[in-house]
Amino acid sequence: MIQVKDSPLSIPKSAQVHDTKNRHGTKGHENNTNTYSMSDKKSDERQYDPDSFSEKNSALLNQHDNWARQNKKQSYGQQDISSYLKNQLIEDFNSHKKEEIIRQLNDADNNAFTVIDEYIDRIKECYENEDPRCSSDTDPKSNYFNQAWDTVFLMDVFLQLNDITDEEKQAFAMKLSDTENDWVREKNLEILATMPPNINNLETSVKTVASSSDPSIYRMFVSNASKQYADNSEATDQIADFFIQTIKNGGFFLGKEAATMVLEFMTPSTIKKFNGLLGELNTTSYRYIALKQTIEEYYKAHPITH
Repeated sequence: MIQVKDSPLSIPKSAQVHDTKNRHGTKGHENNTNTYSMSDKKSDERQYDPDSFSEKNSALLNQHDNWARQNKKQSYGQQDISSYLKNQLIEDFNSHKKEEIIRQLNDADNNAFTVIDEYIDRIKECYENEDPRCSSDTDPKSNYFNQAWDTVFLMDVFLQLNDITDEEKQAFAMKLSDTENDWVREKNLEILATMPPNINNLETSVKTVASSSDPSIYRMFVSNASKQYADNSEATDQIADFFIQTIKNGGFFLGKEAATMVLEFMTPSTIKKFNGLLGELNTTSYRYIALKQTIEEYYKAHPITH
């Protein structure tokens, strides 16, 4: 079984105090941006106006030759896989159609997991080694998208295989948990949502999310975790610890948004931790204001009695 090398309930240094999400359709494609911390002055905590980032009002995004606009899709399920993966699938399955590949793998004798696992490795190595069969020298951005779409395609196949054991799912999800792409993160969380709600799978979910700066990835994690671990106090404590670090050390936008997501994980035990965090934050920061409002909402539902 693949083991987690780093502590999964802490934010990797690469993801701390950076708001790296490109909001115009390039999920997981990180750019250099300003950094923020809990001690920032009010002037550094820029106000987020969702309308200012909409496609309608973005002159940059609506430029005719903008590559993000040209490549943006509403659903990764609509993407076409690369010619490299198509050729590989045709060679092995005499087809590149997902339904046919799933049918053949489910008819095979207990090697479906191994086949998909090896395909994931093949795709990763091809792009990492800049193999000309899959990599473009003239358009490196296409490599980023193609690798993501190829990987998600294979993960989709994996989800529909019969007779996959929990151990195989766990190993597969762990392998994909260190991805740098948010489309792959989303699909990995989808896989993890089908797995037993134990601490190992929670740690893999946290590892999948922790290096992302996209609040929508965190919301998907919250949606899954609040259902899977609602009655598990140990898991709730660990999720609370993870979000405390995210609010404290995440980029200014992620930190603020994360503070609005933690109500589900506030309990008589964890509320003390969130109150402690509130005392550490800059009282003029947006993350402080958001967390204070969430804590107040908790106390309205759970009034203190004397």
